[in-house]
Amino acid sequence: GYAASATSIITVNADRAVIAPAGFVMVHNAWSIALGSARDFTAMAALLDKIDASAAAQYAAKAGNAAADWIPLIDAETWFGGQEAVNAGLVDALAETPVKAAIEWDVSAYAKPPVARAAPVEPSLDRTADDAAVAAAAAATATAETAAADVQIRNDTERRVRIARARLLAPTA
Repeated sequence: GYAASATSIITVNADRAVIAPAGFVMVHNAWSIALGSARDFTAMAALLDKIDASAAAQYAAKAGNAAADWIPLIDAETWFGGQEAVNAGLVDALAETPVKAAIEWDVSAYAKPPVARAAPVEPSLDRTADDAAVAAAAAATATAETAAADVQIRNDTERRVRIARARLLAPTA
């Protein structure tokens, strides 16, 4: 599963956090929507900066390093795979028992979500079966990459529509 966005804060504040080997922890800048005057936007920007600084401090407290070390990672929207999350100090350990069920999460709101990759193909003595398995794995990976590109295009289009609507609805001076 994912501990993305605000759930990454919950994760680092747990007494003990364990992640599946295929899990992810994601850190990014705080988001918001603002409406109002320039002062309202300035106040929202200050609040978002405060939230980012708080998040960096919490990640640093868990990992045992400086908050300043986390700012570039937060700015970049960084996804840590299971072992990477352990190495970074965001979680305490990898889960030792296999995951019993997988849930597909919609991560289309994020700029850099991880792309699912097909499982590695186990070789066999049956050459025909090997060729079919390799072809199926390649097709699954291509489908995941195409789907990710489609989601990015859809997100970009939706973002442009929201901006255009906001401009149309904005009061004129």
